[in-house]
Amino acid sequence: MIGKLHPDELKKYVLQYRGAENKDLLSGPSIGEDSAVIKRTNSKYLLVSSDPIVGAANKNIGKFLVEINVNDIAAKGGDPKYIMLNILVPENLGKPFIKKTMKDIDESCKKYGISIIGGHTEITQKHKKPFLTATIIGESNKLFSIKNVKKDDLLLLIGNPALEGTYILYNAHKEKLTNLLTKEEKKEINTYINQLSVYNYSKIVRKYSKYMHDPTEGGIWGGLSEIDDLLPNLGVTFKDNISLPSPVKKITDYFGINPLKLISSGALLAIASKTKKKDLINKLKSSNYPYTLIGSIEKSSDFKRDYTEKLWDYL
Repeated sequence: MIGKLHPDELKKYVLQYRGAENKDLLSGPSIGEDSAVIKRTNSKYLLVSSDPIVGAANKNIGKFLVEINVNDIAAKGGDPKYIMLNILVPENLGKPFIKKTMKDIDESCKKYGISIIGGHTEITQKHKKPFLTATIIGESNKLFSIKNVKKDDLLLLIGNPALEGTYILYNAHKEKLTNLLTKEEKKEINTYINQLSVYNYSKIVRKYSKYMHDPTEGGIWGGLSEIDDLLPNLGVTFKDNISLPSPVKKITDYFGINPLKLISSGALLAIASKTKKKDLINKLKSSNYPYTLIGSIEKSSDFKRDYTEKLWDYL
């Protein structure tokens, strides 16, 4: 299978190997956890995460690399502070590509107040397309843990699903999709690249939630499956009541893709207690952020886990 390893494969081949124990590591490698959490003091936590971009050579690759890594810190309720980069570039793209990518990374890092603290850069004959990874470090004043989640807690989606996947599909199949979309819908899709960050959402949601998750590969359904996997004695109850932006619906219908199983950077899943519901929703409304109450956490659930990412079949 191409893409992220299935959780069962992760448990078998990866997660059982954890290196030395450390009492300050509060949250390490796990399914559904976006960042490691390391205790610094009683009220300060260090957050660390890493994400790659493989094979993309579009003009937004530098910006996108920063965004997806910031999202992991944001989903743990933190603020990004530092980033390290690994950039491997094929000969045909060379130094001009490196310069453009680093310029975009620099601009994105300044936007979030992130310092670039090191990394590795090379031109290689072994790869035909760029291979970029980043390791990001952030800070948080609150420990978000799935262990705090209880029966009857609410599940919310903040943002829209499948924006990332729709943007990628559109740019990969522009000719065949040109008559499917209106001029306004084409313009809307081109704005999706600027809607892939959940950082602003998280700055509000973290004040009211117990746990947040950034659904990427596998989409909303994959993200909910990861949450369900983290809950040994509880389960996800899902209401399929999510409204889709018109371009997302048209393009996923065209390809026969379930939009909830399409890569969804720019969306944030959150779990909050019922007592926080009114305040959280009022704050999201006043900020004009899209949200949907999509379910709850219950003692028993018939939720069917599915981690399948549909995008790669169409690229």
